[in-house]
Order: sequence, then structure tokens, then C-alpha cells
Amino acid sequence: VLDQDLAILEEKSATITDSSSNEEKVYYKAWEKSNRLYLMFMRMTVTDSIKTAKDVCAERA
Repeated sequence: VLDQDLAILEEKSATITDSSSNEEKVYYKAWEKSNRLYLMFMRMTVTDSIKTAKDVCAERA
């Protein structure tokens, strides 16, 4: 759960290569995980908002 906002607060690092340090590899993996979690959260939030709006509109019709 820590570093969930890493992708929001920090820029994505350069692509990892064979010559990248262990620290760079760990950071890159953490950033990728944070980005996936954030995108998943955004999809869930948008989907729920659209469903709610759709239900409200259907009730008013």
C-alpha cells in the first residue's frame, strides 16, 4: 500500500536496461506497480460514477 501515489508524484524513470543499478530497477518496478494501481482505481471510480449517473437518470425518466 505504501508508494501508491508514487506514479502521481514522481516522473517515470528511464527504461530499465541490463546496466541499470538495482536501485533503479527497484524504483522502476515500484513506479510501474503504483501506476497500475492508480489506473485500476481510476477505472473503478469512473465506472461507479457512470453507473450511479445512469441509475439516477433512469429513475427520473
